[in-house]
Amino acid sequence: MISWVSHHGRSNAIAATLELDEINISTAGSVITRYTRQFFATLRVLRRNRYRSVIVMMPPTPALIAVEICRRLRWVSHIAADMHTGVFENPKWRKFLRLTFYIVAKSKALVIVTNRSLADRSTSMGAAQSLVLHDPLTPKSRSAATHDVLVPVSYANDEPIAAILESARLMPEVQLILTGRAPDAVVAAAPNNIQFAGYVSKQEYDKLLSAAKVVLGLTNREFTMQRTGYEAMEYGIPFVTTRFDDLEEFFGQAAVYVDPELGAFEIATSVQEALTQRAELSRKMIERRDIQIAQQERALDELAAWLES
Repeated sequence: MISWVSHHGRSNAIAATLELDEINISTAGSVITRYTRQFFATLRVLRRNRYRSVIVMMPPTPALIAVEICRRLRWVSHIAADMHTGVFENPKWRKFLRLTFYIVAKSKALVIVTNRSLADRSTSMGAAQSLVLHDPLTPKSRSAATHDVLVPVSYANDEPIAAILESARLMPEVQLILTGRAPDAVVAAAPNNIQFAGYVSKQEYDKLLSAAKVVLGLTNREFTMQRTGYEAMEYGIPFVTTRFDDLEEFFGQAAVYVDPELGAFEIATSVQEALTQRAELSRKMIERRDIQIAQQERALDELAAWLES
């Protein structure tokens, strides 16, 4: 399992569940410098290990190109591309979509996605085989609640940060903790009931998550599954997210939904609803988790069979 980041929860969970070698390739520098170094590092590690099968996390597209070169050089036999929504919807990578699926078709790669909508799009673009696989879930125990709302963000272009800040102003009695490295402009615009945790370690993040009453994870990008939502489900924490079909299909009645317009008033109302009904929502989330774990086991069995075939 190859990921061009220092750590990714989904890649880590898939690798651990299927007992794969997890290779994280991350370097410093500008985008060009970083991708060049990671490109050649990928070639070196695959030439050295001669893996039969490689799952490559996408984006970025250059990671797939590096693995495809190794396949053509016969350092790798089979490729699977674990395609996150950004491959299809992020403007940075969407312009390479035709190239991506040209490589997928030539290599007969397995395309792994997080929902049926993206699986259907993959098939229509030439993928010979696709698999819907949500992040593997592990039930976890919650801590005593110490804060109201955890908002895990990376300040990506699909996150409605301005609307979240404005919603906080509408509920001054509610404490929100935002993770990630916040831009100075965001910090300056934030009301007093927002706390910026900054970049935290995995251990620190898990502590923040397990002690939250509610988790808020919003996107304005359709077809996006929320890693934040998977994490909330593992702990059985009430989750507020965007009303998109794929998210509603996965979380069902265990989440509170905000319409895609992501207005500040509606966000505030949904958060307050989740706080008020958190005992009932937590029960539903745990029930939903058990259902999703059973479904994921079948998908993981399919991926394991492909790896062994």
